[in-house]
Amino acid sequence: MSQIIPSNQKIYDNAHIATNSGQEIPWTLNAADNSISVGLEDIKRAMSLSETSPFENEFLPLLDKPEQNKFFEYISKLFQGEEPAPIKVCINKFNILSYWLISAKKLSSTLIAGFIKPIFICPNTNDLISYFQQLFDSSHYGILVTDSDTKIILCNSCFERSTLYDVSDLLGKKTSIFSASKHGRKFYKEMWEEIRNKGSWSGKILTKRKDGVAIPQQLTIQKIISKDNNVFFFGICSDLSRALDVIDGTQRGGIDLLTQLPSESLYKNKIDIALKILPKGYGLMVVSFSPSFLEENRIEGRKILGNSIAQIQGQIISGFIKNEVFSIAIPYPKSSDSSHSLAIFDTIKNVFEKIKLGANEEVYDVVTETTIGVSVLGLDANSSTRLVSHSLQAMYEKHITTNHRVCFFNQSLHDKAKSRIQLEQTVAEAIREKRIDAYFQPIVCTQSWKAIKYETLCRLTSAEGEILNTQEAISVAEDLNLISELDLVVAELAIDARKQLSKIHGRDIEICFNISINAGKPIKSLFKNVARMLRKHVKDLPYITLELTESAYFNSESSNSEILHRLRKSGLKVAIDDFGTGYSSFAYLKNGNFDILKIDREFIKDITLGSHNYYIVKMITELSHTLGVEVVAEGVENEEEIKILQSLNVDLIQGYYFDRPKPIDEIDECDFESLTGNLKTELKHIHSNTELTYRPTSIDPEVHLVTIKEIFDSTDFTVLPVLNGKRCVGYVDRETFNHHCPISLGTDKETTRDLHSLNKPASLMMKTKFVEIHETFSHYEVKEKIRNGREFPWIVINDNGDYVSMIDNHSAIQYLNQDCPIR
Repeated sequence: MSQIIPSNQKIYDNAHIATNSGQEIPWTLNAADNSISVGLEDIKRAMSLSETSPFENEFLPLLDKPEQNKFFEYISKLFQGEEPAPIKVCINKFNILSYWLISAKKLSSTLIAGFIKPIFICPNTNDLISYFQQLFDSSHYGILVTDSDTKIILCNSCFERSTLYDVSDLLGKKTSIFSASKHGRKFYKEMWEEIRNKGSWSGKILTKRKDGVAIPQQLTIQKIISKDNNVFFFGICSDLSRALDVIDGTQRGGIDLLTQLPSESLYKNKIDIALKILPKGYGLMVVSFSPSFLEENRIEGRKILGNSIAQIQGQIISGFIKNEVFSIAIPYPKSSDSSHSLAIFDTIKNVFEKIKLGANEEVYDVVTETTIGVSVLGLDANSSTRLVSHSLQAMYEKHITTNHRVCFFNQSLHDKAKSRIQLEQTVAEAIREKRIDAYFQPIVCTQSWKAIKYETLCRLTSAEGEILNTQEAISVAEDLNLISELDLVVAELAIDARKQLSKIHGRDIEICFNISINAGKPIKSLFKNVARMLRKHVKDLPYITLELTESAYFNSESSNSEILHRLRKSGLKVAIDDFGTGYSSFAYLKNGNFDILKIDREFIKDITLGSHNYYIVKMITELSHTLGVEVVAEGVENEEEIKILQSLNVDLIQGYYFDRPKPIDEIDECDFESLTGNLKTELKHIHSNTELTYRPTSIDPEVHLVTIKEIFDSTDFTVLPVLNGKRCVGYVDRETFNHHCPISLGTDKETTRDLHSLNKPASLMMKTKFVEIHETFSHYEVKEKIRNGREFPWIVINDNGDYVSMIDNHSAIQYLNQDCPIR
């Protein structure tokens, strides 16, 4: 039972309820007699009702049934001790629409008190229609109204512009025409269940326009029930196509809204379905790639690429998964080749050609720079989870087994990638705790055949005492920017070891160690650290060689020549290591600030006379000697290499032929001269060429046969070189002469025709194919040419290609048989 309560009644003073500005009407509910007391006259005045208005004298009848339910639910929560937020209720009476804010507080187990405040009152129907019309005609958001079966009743102009439909196209159609076929049945089922149960749904969604293009929208759907219990759905939406940053990273119904591709879970589900219906004779692979778009193009680039992939026709399945990775499951026809490699590569190429058609050039250029990870069904995976996972591992770990950017999953490479992490930890600990051993390899002089230097090499050990692979450990140290710390530790060990080496090889023995300039630190800082370390070893400086790799030296030389000059001036020697693998340009040697050149093993291995490597080493050595620089040949392993290097005047030799790197305690005095064994006899003749060559009479190309006959009749020459100026253009030997000279010439059977043949010039009968050999040839080179079947005569030439002398079969064999018979 309701009654009018004076506004100054004391009970409201005890309620302690915060009030807002504006008219507030007090009310109470007493559970003891189930009565509601409220200032009904105040409500009447707020609604501007006249005295004659048919106004009820109770509060609850003012509310429709749904609003009453909302009110009682609020009261129930208050009695249960909760503190719910104020509620809003609608009073739709007397052709007046009004909204009221109801707030209250529990004062006792039976008493609730609070206020009711008007927040919106529309005094007449015309105003309400005007409000609705202005809201409906908004140009900022689309409005769509449907019946209970989602058949479209009306929409506003903004909705028409956004979807490209006219309202006449939509009336009576179901909202399913807007389905972009992206989110799946489960998504829409859950959305409509929420609308029916909770009365509304709000979120981002992909909507298909009239032209078939899917656009992202912010959508709110509200369920509306009329007084006659008719159900309507009121939708408000805004187009997000021009605000892609709003949907970046947003997923709805298993779809990434920006790329409009399935997210990981849905993508894998689709692959699982494809595996069950894969046609006979077809395989399936998953390719994954992550384009690195510039930040300003990242969102637009991903959208364009996603759209391009989505447009590919056929049986492919695409997805946009973790960390901005695009992934595509592609069926391919199997071939008789068990690896199916050709069919796989052709299929991948075909798919990316289709991607190119749908993407602009800028986006596709970024795609072409990415690493593509590939996993193949049956070869390395048998489920969607493993197919996707293995393709990602191949991509991230770069399982490159060819020069192609396409990387196939490789279990061993994956294991290596995992072990790499462990190796990085081990290397970092070894350097930090100085678990580093120094090994030493001799560098032998080719004149004295004694070790005059030792190069210092490092070995790192794990905490368990296991020696790590040196190349891997150094590579890891470089990647971790710890190589300079490693170098300094090794340098200290090398200088300390020189004392023990001096006891074995004498006080002049030298030590070499490497400093890595590419260490992620400023070059000047590195050199300063080296200089600071060397201050403690001033007496040793003349016996220390600092080795720098070729590329590191020439990258730093122009800006740091003063630092190198000061180090050399203090007595230190500087060597360029691995020469030929970096710049490979002699121009850089012109103003070189170094003392030693170390030729990389790449040019020494299997070196043979006349090969490219032979002439490379020859030129490096000759130019180095001209510049006053010593030459060291690295990686020498056999006698044949030593013979050639000695013949080319290489100063020093280093390699396994003499000794492997050893710890200092295992080095003893070794007679390297004795290791050359049978080489010594051959080596001492290497530069003795004078007895081998001779200069027979040379002839002009126009010299006649009669003159040639006179020379052969009066000398023991076997060959006559034919010279055109200073160049040899051919030769006439006795065999050729006999062929062209008539047998009857000079006998009683001589004819006029025989005499006429004596006028034949040398140019018509000379042999023009012959072997050339440089005047600096070695004894060993002669042996090699004979072994290779090079026929005599050989024409000896100088640097200009001019004729110098000749070697024939008789002189060569006679010379070689003197001291070193050919074996």
